[in-house]
Amino acid sequence: MKVLLLHPHNPLEGYHYPVPQVALGYLASALKAAGHEVEVLDALLHGWDPDRTVEEIARRVPDVVGFRVWSHQVRAAERVAAGVRAAMPSAKLVIGGPHATTDQEYFGRSPLWDFAIAGEAEEGFPLLLAHLSGSSVDLFRIPGLLRRTDQGVQANPLSQVEDLDRFSVDWECLGLPGYHRKVARTTAYDHGRAKNAFLFMTRGCPYPCTYCAASITNGRRIRSHSAARVFDDIEHLYGRYGVRHFNLMDDNFTFRKETVMEFCDEFDRRRARIPGVTFHNPNGVRVDRLDREMLQRMKRAGWQWLHIGVESGSEATLRRMKKRLDLRKAAENIALIREEGLKCWGFFMLGFVGETREEIEATIQWAVDSRLHAATFSLFSPIPGTEVYRELRASGEIPEDYLMTSYMSPKTKVWAQGLAPEDLLSYQRRALLRFYSRPDRAWHLLRGMSPATVINRMRQIF
Repeated sequence: MKVLLLHPHNPLEGYHYPVPQVALGYLASALKAAGHEVEVLDALLHGWDPDRTVEEIARRVPDVVGFRVWSHQVRAAERVAAGVRAAMPSAKLVIGGPHATTDQEYFGRSPLWDFAIAGEAEEGFPLLLAHLSGSSVDLFRIPGLLRRTDQGVQANPLSQVEDLDRFSVDWECLGLPGYHRKVARTTAYDHGRAKNAFLFMTRGCPYPCTYCAASITNGRRIRSHSAARVFDDIEHLYGRYGVRHFNLMDDNFTFRKETVMEFCDEFDRRRARIPGVTFHNPNGVRVDRLDREMLQRMKRAGWQWLHIGVESGSEATLRRMKKRLDLRKAAENIALIREEGLKCWGFFMLGFVGETREEIEATIQWAVDSRLHAATFSLFSPIPGTEVYRELRASGEIPEDYLMTSYMSPKTKVWAQGLAPEDLLSYQRRALLRFYSRPDRAWHLLRGMSPATVINRMRQIF
């Protein structure tokens, strides 16, 4: 079958930092191995609005269109799906990705989609295509499949790939040179204009944080590629595309020390073949899982920055989040990161459910007093499927048609105590101004940014 895998773009989000859709690269590889013709399109990379995206899809005349959709992209994805349905009534539309996984009720509410695949799709999607191609497939045995029956929506159990090395990424179908041309103009890290690639070493997160969907989308049990397999990809990307900076997108890369040590050992074996590479964890690592030996090995392997998720400087807020983070340990390990010659970027969240002004102020003060080099202050949005989202739905504070916005977008609804949306934006600006009022912090942030990114940061503050 002719399959098009799409990452839609919501132009209203104001978020224009395209990242290669590695998850679609895994899926494309699995579908090609099953004999299908596959193309990946990233509307965000091309800056296509839904209407232009429909035109591009219709021009290719696929049999099946698979959508990888985040919750804040749902309305844009629906516009594309409606347009494709009108232009190509026979095409099958399948929604997958984080939103289809965390909010499985959505499939039953939206008649646009023929099927949904929740969870990791490398095993389930090829089986669905085999069924659509006329093969005899037991639909009840397709992992993660959601479909409509006379009895309502049938949702099959999700699957988790046990041996990650069974599946590879089809790098060629992702169009990496297009990302390199655009991302080099917007990057905010010390690797400057080095060509980037995005990789996974592990999947899964064992933590119960109430605001996060990582354990829902990829499960709580951490599974890992072999380091040898990851470095095979690194060598390929280094030689074919000139990539020098590698972003490990794991949710919990440092959870198991042996995983980090295995990675660094493999780097030592291959370093002569990949001189000048650097590594980074954009999704952050658990600061309380770090130790001196790990940091020393990571620095020798090419890490320059470590991103850590602190989220709040208030013990009460952390308890409501179920973050399980000791702030004293976090401060100690931030100091340790500095001692080992690495730079540290902290993630914080403002406006969590029930948060008071005093707790927000405590978060800002903790960040300012810390030894962090840089920080991001995001605005809380409930992610469908998370514990806090379910609680807000049960209490009637979130309607059925709730539309999530990205963490950096202005809010129309705030769940902190006694705050209006404009109050939360004011706290965000105040946090950024106070944190970056120190010249050394401003320098660390700005030295790796392009002029366009600097302008966007200034707009956020002022």
